[in-house]
Amino acid sequence: MSAFKDSLAPIPARDAKPFSSWSLPQFCVAETALISDQDAREEAVKAPVIDEQALQALRDKAYQEGFTQGEREGFAQGEQKAKEQAEQALNSRLSSLQSLMQALFEPIAEQDQQIENALLDLLQQLSKAVIRRELKMDSSQILPLLREALSLLPIGADNLHLWVSAQDFAAVKAFRDHHNEHWRICEDPDLLPGGFRLESQHSRIDATIEARLEQAFAQIAERQREQRLHPPATDLSISLSPINEEGKPWASDAT
Repeated sequence: MSAFKDSLAPIPARDAKPFSSWSLPQFCVAETALISDQDAREEAVKAPVIDEQALQALRDKAYQEGFTQGEREGFAQGEQKAKEQAEQALNSRLSSLQSLMQALFEPIAEQDQQIENALLDLLQQLSKAVIRRELKMDSSQILPLLREALSLLPIGADNLHLWVSAQDFAAVKAFRDHHNEHWRICEDPDLLPGGFRLESQHSRIDATIEARLEQAFAQIAERQREQRLHPPATDLSISLSPINEEGKPWASDAT
């Protein structure tokens, strides 16, 4: 007892030794390792077991899905490409057909123009022949035309000269004498009956049949020229669109 008391006696500072902290030892390490092993065994028991056949089935399914998707995308791309190629081929053929039709129609249009001009010349010659024959039978219309021409001259016009055909000379001379006029009448063998030329010092009136025919046919030719420059719109319109194998037009956008 006295020894214990002696151990509790104070120790002088000079006799004290260095000291360090001391911790209690860990007693849960083994237990933690034991729990981890137990959890691993339980997880292993819970994990599903996949055999080789099921794994192959999953592989086949994934392959089939990928193949189907690729086939769908490839079909859409192929359809679009086929459409573009068909349109290019059709446009090329349409261009060739248009060039061919133009090459065929240009000579036809030129020939039509030549025929049209020939018919116009023929009509002019026939008209002159018919009018000449009719006027030889009766050229009395020259007198009303002469009155109208004289009324167009300025008042007080003098030095008048009148050229007429030999057939109309006597009738025109009688008309002049009846009205006590003093114009000079001359025969022109090249004039058709029913026409005349009247000239004064400052005026000239060409009322020959030839001049009137030329004016009428010039108007016809001008109308024909206007029709060629501005042809009427066609009443037939054909739309050429690319078609697919089913005979239906391609859609504007690929589906």
